[in-house]
Amino acid sequence: MHKIIFAHIFAFFIFMGMWYYQPSVTGLMEMLLVGMVALETGFIAFYTQNVAFRLLAVLVWLFFYPRTFKGIMTAADTSWGGEGIWTSGAMSAFMVYMACLLFTLIAGTLSLQLILKSFKLNIYTQLSVILLVAILASFTLYLGRTSDLGWQAFIQSPANYFEQLVANFSVSNMPFMIGLSAIQVMLAVLLGDD
Repeated sequence: MHKIIFAHIFAFFIFMGMWYYQPSVTGLMEMLLVGMVALETGFIAFYTQNVAFRLLAVLVWLFFYPRTFKGIMTAADTSWGGEGIWTSGAMSAFMVYMACLLFTLIAGTLSLQLILKSFKLNIYTQLSVILLVAILASFTLYLGRTSDLGWQAFIQSPANYFEQLVANFSVSNMPFMIGLSAIQVMLAVLLGDD
């Protein structure tokens, strides 16, 4: 239960840091909110006894979890300018960015662990699910960066949607897919329980 309290306290301080220092990183507030929603759905799934609430939390979580790792992509788009970062203003903004990025990654990882614990799976099943979720999340992020496939495309033409999905998968950037999946698995395994 202490994780719920501390997660909100950390998110509040990161929010205050963003408000005060205003780091020039696009999507930082979205990153924080996505991390919190993923974490909240993990807490709901873990602490509720109601199966309908648990399943609803997992469905919402499936939408937000991949986006918690989208923050890693901001590192490629953000420049802090070498020696200029060591000024007090730039360092404060950079630390707020780093805190938000790490909070989001930890929130995503913790939410995955809470979801898995809520279903009381054995360790081998958990590892298999972690790997599957990591691959699917990586592919989802890859699609988000390289195509315009979304729910609207699926609703308009499911057959065309799956055709484009398969085409995108066949030309997907394997170093990106393997690397991001490995990062997710590493975080889930190393930050998990013994």
